Amino acid sequence: MRPLRLDVRGFTSFREPATLDFEHRRLFAITGPTGAGKSSLLDAMTWALYGQVPRVGRETRQLITHGAKAMAVQFEFSVRGDRYRVSRQAPGNLGARLEQQRPDGAWEPLEDRAREVTRRIEDLLGLDFATFTKTVLLPQGAFDTFLRGDEPQRRDILTRLLGLGRYEEAGRAARNRAAGARSAAEATREQIERLDAATPEAITHLEREHASLAAHVETLAGRTTLLVAVSESARVTIEAESAADRAATASAEATRDAESARDALDGDEQGREQARADRDQLDTERAALGYDEAEHRRLEREAQMLDQREAARRAVDAAEVEQCGALEAAEEAAEEAARLGREADSAESARERADITSRAALDTLAAAAAAALATERALGEAANAADDRRVAAELAAAERHEDARRLTTLDERLRTQQQVLAAAGHEHDQATAARETAQTASDEASEWLSEAEERRAERADALDLAQRQDAAMTLRQGLQPGDPCPVCGEPISHIDPHIPPELDAARTALDAAEAVLRNARSEQATAATTLAAAEADAMRVASAVERANADLDAVRAEAAPSGVDVDSLTEAAEQASADAEAERARAAVLVAERDRAGEAAGRLGILRASIGDALAGLDTAEADAGDPEGVHAALDTAIDAHRAAGAEAALASEHARTAAERSREAHANVQRAGERRTRADAELARAQEHLASLGASDVDADTVRAALTATQQQATRHREIEAALATAAQELAAADARVEAAGAALARAEETATRRAAEATDALALAEDARRGLAEAWTAAAVEGAPDASRAPRLLDEHRAAVAACERERDLAAQRLETARADAERAEQMRADASTYDGTAELADDLAHELRRDRFIAYVQREAMYLLAADAGERLRTLSSGRYRLVVRDEAFWVVDGFNGDERRSVKTLSGGETFLASLALALALSERLPEIAGRGGAMSLESLFLDEGFGALDQDSLDTAIGGLETLAGGQRLVGVISHIPEVAERLPDRVEVVKNGATSRLVTPGAVPEAEVEPSLTVTP
Repeated sequence: MRPLRLDVRGFTSFREPATLDFEHRRLFAITGPTGAGKSSLLDAMTWALYGQVPRVGRETRQLITHGAKAMAVQFEFSVRGDRYRVSRQAPGNLGARLEQQRPDGAWEPLEDRAREVTRRIEDLLGLDFATFTKTVLLPQGAFDTFLRGDEPQRRDILTRLLGLGRYEEAGRAARNRAAGARSAAEATREQIERLDAATPEAITHLEREHASLAAHVETLAGRTTLLVAVSESARVTIEAESAADRAATASAEATRDAESARDALDGDEQGREQARADRDQLDTERAALGYDEAEHRRLEREAQMLDQREAARRAVDAAEVEQCGALEAAEEAAEEAARLGREADSAESARERADITSRAALDTLAAAAAAALATERALGEAANAADDRRVAAELAAAERHEDARRLTTLDERLRTQQQVLAAAGHEHDQATAARETAQTASDEASEWLSEAEERRAERADALDLAQRQDAAMTLRQGLQPGDPCPVCGEPISHIDPHIPPELDAARTALDAAEAVLRNARSEQATAATTLAAAEADAMRVASAVERANADLDAVRAEAAPSGVDVDSLTEAAEQASADAEAERARAAVLVAERDRAGEAAGRLGILRASIGDALAGLDTAEADAGDPEGVHAALDTAIDAHRAAGAEAALASEHARTAAERSREAHANVQRAGERRTRADAELARAQEHLASLGASDVDADTVRAALTATQQQATRHREIEAALATAAQELAAADARVEAAGAALARAEETATRRAAEATDALALAEDARRGLAEAWTAAAVEGAPDASRAPRLLDEHRAAVAACERERDLAAQRLETARADAERAEQMRADASTYDGTAELADDLAHELRRDRFIAYVQREAMYLLAADAGERLRTLSSGRYRLVVRDEAFWVVDGFNGDERRSVKTLSGGETFLASLALALALSERLPEIAGRGGAMSLESLFLDEGFGALDQDSLDTAIGGLETLAGGQRLVGVISHIPEVAERLPDRVEVVKNGATSRLVTPGAVPEAEVEPSLTVTP
């Protein structure tokens, strides 16, 4: 993996977008003061790849720039010639993305979920997070300790770097598996003991029991056939007897139905005779009535003519009355019209006089309104001028008030930040002391752990020796001089006395040493946790101090443009407040002046507005402004006079209009009265003509009406008799139909009775045949007692129940037999399982024994030491221009000095610069070999690495040596980045990037390159 470009925004101190370009670089430095954010660039690169960083893990929210809502990192890199780009944003719901660049330059999305992005990165790089942070980001301090430290320290570092702790976990898992396998074997054997029914004897007994029950079932099956025949004969007998009973019942019912039909025929014949008698009686009554329909119609016409003559006489009388009323109304309307005409002429004269008075009042009002308008305009101009001065005063007061507020806020913030800085400094001192205390405790715990491990190893060796001695004594028991040796077979010449070893004491000593070792490990883990917490707290407090200083500088920078000294902020704020109060007082005076002018203008405007449209259309001359009070009084008087004149003119006009309308209405009444008289004359003539057309009559009206009433009564009775005759004819026809139907029903009933009697005789014969068949089946089945059809179903059900019970017993016996056979097979399988569990427990015990720290883990550590020494030796030879190489001797690193005849000496004799080169060579070897040694696949060539600090303890000569080694290392295709705050490192490496911090914000500066502000950032944080 080779980095190409890194873009950050909102990440730790990089508030604004920043870009670090790795292309065309080989050996370069990232420099800047402590706390500027140099290591944050490596954290950003690691977070973009894996979503976590070494110092905070996955709790990356605390990496967001203080005050920012989100952070984003975009990292471009190449793997085996392909270019990739990974992007992450936090908080976590903003997403992650991995893309690959196509040959045409476009980016193709690969993954867009955080977990999948991390998994794909691990596949591409062949490195997980832990391996990446140990191979690409080299932990320099660890390799110096690994190179020069004692054996326990090297073991701890190798265990941590190679992840050998998982073998200890595997050993514990193997011990747990062995215990589980032994428990499973014991439980399996207990289950085998409970399977007592799976013996061969029990299985033979169950087989005999099953065969006996099966034979009995076969015997019962033969009798079932005979009982089924009995049951079937019984069913036929019961059905035949039931059919005979039903046939007898049906024959009796048919006889009763025939008798009922004969009775119904007699009743219907009597009803027909009664209907014929009723019809004859109605014919006699109709003949006796003597109704004449023609005479009835003549009397109705005469009565109608009499009614018409009476109505015509009443119409003539009404027309004569209307004619007299119309004549009187016409005369009264003419007199009223003459009187109202005189009243209308008088009202019109009064209206003309009132109009003249109103026009004079309107002219006076127009002059007063013109003067009021001029005065109102003058007052408005005065109010506007006062308001302009008031606005200026209020703006000045607001500016002075804002200055006072801003200065007061700055003063409060300054005091607050000073208090925060003091508290942070105090907390920083406490955190530093706590970290030193935790470091001391951790060192002491590590020493105690090393001593405990040594003592435990000694006790284990002593126990092993005692066990071998005990085994030798066991072999020697009973041997005499001259006996063959049980080991080599040679004759024994002499047997030395041997003291029995103290096995129990050795085991007790080993147990005590292991208990001490466990306590030491627990104490060391607790101390390491406390130290890590103290270091994190110290880093947090240091960041808080930096933020407090930055916030204090920001307050001072904010106060600088105002030209006020930060120590005089309180006095400046008080003076600004006093100035604001003075401006507000002047504004209040101007407001009062404006309100007075506005109030006077408002009164005039209200009064002038009350005129409404009275002056519309008049040409009013311009007037001069006057005293507001006088002008107001004159306008008020003119308005009152105009209103009075207008009211009088309106009243006169209303009187004239009313009189004219009444006069017009009177003339209309005269015309309507004439029209009414004309209509009355015409109506009288029509009524007289209609009466004459009816002619005269000499018939007595009362005689005609009496004769008509008697004839109408005869007509009503005649209609009733005709209706009754029609009904009687219908009833007689219905009676004839009923008599005919009753005769047919009687014939059918007699035929049915004869047929039912024959069917009953046949059914009795069939029932007798069925009873004989039942007796024969009863005898064949050897059933006790006389044949009884009702018992047959119960006998069959009882027999079938006995068969089912026997079959259930047979099936249960078969199930018991199958269960016993299956238990026998399962017992055999369980014996094999118990044997397998025993083998698993033995294998797991052997594995747990081999995975102890003093066996397999120690072997891996030794092999890693030799492998790393060989690889690092060649790298050191290159870095030291052929002088030095590394070897392993007595589980420690030694250096071979090629310039002094391959002299071998301890690495502790190297100078500072030489030690740095040796540590660097060892780190490079591990970075290349770690994936292979730690089980991450075959070895791979890393195209980049970063050294974070490690130069502070070097003198000038050692620094020259170290820089020379780095230049040699970068001579190939590898990218080497050096992170340091040492100025000499920056001077020796011209290709460098400076991290410049301004307040709480950091930015990147490349000497001789385009300023960062002119480079367009390629990173955008999703809001």
